[in-house]
Amino acid sequence: MADEGELIAERYRVRTRVGQGAMGVVWRAEDERLRREVALKQVTLPAGADEQARDQAHRRVFREGRMIARLHHPHAIAVYDVVEHAGQPWLVMEYLASRSLAEVLVAHGPLVGDRVARAGRQVADALAAAHEAGIVHRDIKPGNVLLADDGLAKVTDFGIAR
Repeated sequence: MADEGELIAERYRVRTRVGQGAMGVVWRAEDERLRREVALKQVTLPAGADEQARDQAHRRVFREGRMIARLHHPHAIAVYDVVEHAGQPWLVMEYLASRSLAEVLVAHGPLVGDRVARAGRQVADALAAAHEAGIVHRDIKPGNVLLADDGLAKVTDFGIAR
């Protein structure tokens, strides 16, 4: 597990933890080379797996990172890089100050009217662009839709995409 202030891949300074899922932990970080805020996903490899299984999982993360980096859409979180640090793969992605749709639903209940229509349209547009690029998300759910305060919605976590 990373620590706040840690430098990842000699470039990305870990700032704060912003989320956790089945496949890893997401951190807000600073790209010290380009001086921009990024999200770092510390990918969790299978615990107790033998070296062959870990190597296979590691290759899969890099392959999927390359695939997802092909997607450029205003409503999909961009993948900038895949790096290795301390023997673990990390995804470097666009950072969006936001809450997941799941968090919004728990805090405020269902979206209504124009707000739900706008978010739905943005998510649909991102998924259509992904499909055009040959990418199928396979895990679209409220936890994988980010909502910014200004109404911007972005799909994230293409980690099990095909």
